[in-house]
Amino acid sequence: MIRCFLPKDRPCLILMDELMNYVSRNRESGLSDQLYNFLQNLTNVASGEDSVVLVVSIPGSQMEMNEADFSDYNSFKKIMDKHGKAVMISAEAETSEIIRRRLFEWRPEEISPDGKIMLGMEAKKTCKAYAAWVKAHRHQVPGWFPVDHAEEMFEATYPFHPMVLSVFETKWQALPRFQRTRGILRLLALWVSRVYQENYTDAHSDALIGLGTAPLEDPIFRAAFFEQLGEDRLEGSVTTDIAGRKEAHAIRLDSEAGSVIKKARLHRKVATVILFESNGGQITVDWTVRHWILLSP
Repeated sequence: MIRCFLPKDRPCLILMDELMNYVSRNRESGLSDQLYNFLQNLTNVASGEDSVVLVVSIPGSQMEMNEADFSDYNSFKKIMDKHGKAVMISAEAETSEIIRRRLFEWRPEEISPDGKIMLGMEAKKTCKAYAAWVKAHRHQVPGWFPVDHAEEMFEATYPFHPMVLSVFETKWQALPRFQRTRGILRLLALWVSRVYQENYTDAHSDALIGLGTAPLEDPIFRAAFFEQLGEDRLEGSVTTDIAGRKEAHAIRLDSEAGSVIKKARLHRKVATVILFESNGGQITVDWTVRHWILLSP
């Protein structure tokens, strides 16, 4: 029956999206068992055809599955591993393109034939200026950053600073509750909204969206932040030492500093960067932020 509905004169691509979602919703009715048998037959047939490709999407995080889902997941995975291979659709090189395409509207002429975003002259000038600074201060740049290709890096993540996406890709993805791509999109959507409002009112104007500009004073953003972090015990430290309260320590230090530091919001930005960089790759609370703030002059 499966071979009958497959086309004989052209290639065939079969997409099965949100497999575990369907299984979870139909487990009690018995349809999930039927799906298991069908998928077993379908993979057998597809693997024997030269021009048929079967693509099945499943959650990338176990946090999205309950115990019964995980048991079924292992059963389905055994079927697919027997005839196919796993592919991470949001690989690191593609994440920035996915994020920019989802968060911003682009005109048709701004998208290249291969689906890449083409930046305007002003954006390229900004990226070039940042790249020039990085090359001039390469001794202050982390070793993993490709200094000689800095301009390409900035263009690939514009309007975000490369470090914004890097902290999610290299550190936060190791956190148990972090949802790769989906989690990044939610945080950045709230982030972009806040930045847009601030630029519109001329409250602040940064050439790129950097880690230090994260709107920690926004309770909705903080809630999303701690949800992905999987830990909310830093709430008090963040609102007291960085932002969230009018008398927050970093905000007070900026207000008492010279005009250049005050305008740049330097204390707050440094503390925010430390918060992001020191809370990935482990599941325990890191108190580096509070220690740095309390010891700062």
